[in-house]
Amino acid sequence: MELLFENVAKTASIFFYPEADMGRLKLAGKIDTDDFKTAYDKLLEYAVEKKLHKGILDLTDLQYSPPLARAWLATNFAKRALKFLDKSPIIGIVKSQNAFQRLAASAVISSLGMLGSKIKIEFFETLAEAENWLKNQ
Repeated sequence: MELLFENVAKTASIFFYPEADMGRLKLAGKIDTDDFKTAYDKLLEYAVEKKLHKGILDLTDLQYSPPLARAWLATNFAKRALKFLDKSPIIGIVKSQNAFQRLAASAVISSLGMLGSKIKIEFFETLAEAENWLKNQ
């Protein structure tokens, strides 16, 4: 596993798994809107560069993400990402330990269904479960 990006506050990190041809975005702590957007933009940049369509969104340690950032993800970012990716995305989401963040993630994911895309998404309790599932996709 290779670290591709980490913001100064260490609330966002992007990893690449060359052996499995997939990426992972880890969000942690209390992330602000700018860092949230930067992390997702960097993720898309690396996904296009490395021709990735499989990834993990690791929310295990996420305590807070701003509502405006989540809205941006569901509207602006998701549409843009689908235009740039060669294949339909396959995403494993590791649930946050924070109950509110679990609910917020579910709401954002359910709104993605309105895009009419064939995004395959599964939720997991642990990173290991998500990694194993994605390696078999």
